[in-house]
Amino acid sequence: MDYKKQEMIGDTFFDIPIYSMNPEGYKIRIEKSLQKSRDGLRLKKDNPNYEDVNDLLRKQICIEWEYNQIIGYLKLYRLNDRIYAEVWKIDKKRMSLKLKNKVFKYFPSYPEWNIDLKKLKTSQSIYEKLLKELPNDMTGLFKKYFLDLRLLKEIGPYIDWVELLNKYK
Repeated sequence: MDYKKQEMIGDTFFDIPIYSMNPEGYKIRIEKSLQKSRDGLRLKKDNPNYEDVNDLLRKQICIEWEYNQIIGYLKLYRLNDRIYAEVWKIDKKRMSLKLKNKVFKYFPSYPEWNIDLKKLKTSQSIYEKLLKELPNDMTGLFKKYFLDLRLLKEIGPYIDWVELLNKYK
């Protein structure tokens, strides 16, 4: 999808990051990777150099979860009386811990929902519908990956959704 087509279908009003995994799963995966490296080096805790080597391994293997593990974005936009979503994500079957050279690609078949604004008259009802519908995806995209709704949950109750969405008619 090119930039001109993006303008045709309406402006996005909210981006939601999609992560390869949730923060807890990432910590578990990092610890397993560190343990595998320690085992490969036959590094034991009673070794006098254990802390130094462990710190070096941690610097090589560990990267921060936030931002680095983003594999895509759910872009919400309004078209007429409905809210739709575009999915932009990296096109990889297997997600490694170190995601380098990310190139985001448009995936037109995700997700299989849209929200009818004719039935929603208040900001609260729009916000609640977004929170209810966003994680629901029949294709399984959000079952496999982690949809980060933290920002939406934090600021969503304070947004005048009716006014905001009226700007994107």
